Amino acid sequence: MESSADSQRQLVIGGAGAVAALLLGLATTWAIKDYNAYIALGPGGPPNNFFGWAIVNIAVRPFCSTKAKATFTDDYPKHGAHNNIESLPRRRGPRASVAGLVPHRQVTQRAPETMRTPVSNLFENAASENPDILE
Repeated sequence: MESSADSQRQLVIGGAGAVAALLLGLATTWAIKDYNAYIALGPGGPPNNFFGWAIVNIAVRPFCSTKAKATFTDDYPKHGAHNNIESLPRRRGPRASVAGLVPHRQVTQRAPETMRTPVSNLFENAASENPDILE
């Protein structure tokens, strides 16, 4: 016959196993969702595969600010900036949404497709005019 202590121990072990299984399931669900979001950002920075995702999550993410902290601007001074800054027009509408740590992408308010070639040319020209510092 089992003692009360053995029954209690089995109950605790079973409960701990259930909690561990639940946490493992939640962690796996988060990891799959986060990995898919990482891959969806496309190449840029670390490799666009499992190893790149793992590097970002193990070596980079622990040292990063939260998205809310990284985009917080309420503490910016309201006056006293350089004249060039103060003469900029006020932004209309909300800030663009961003995603990812590395690579980091703006995921809303994208430029029109017609801007792709001029922007690519801008970077290609900068690289060709400065081959000693740019590739």
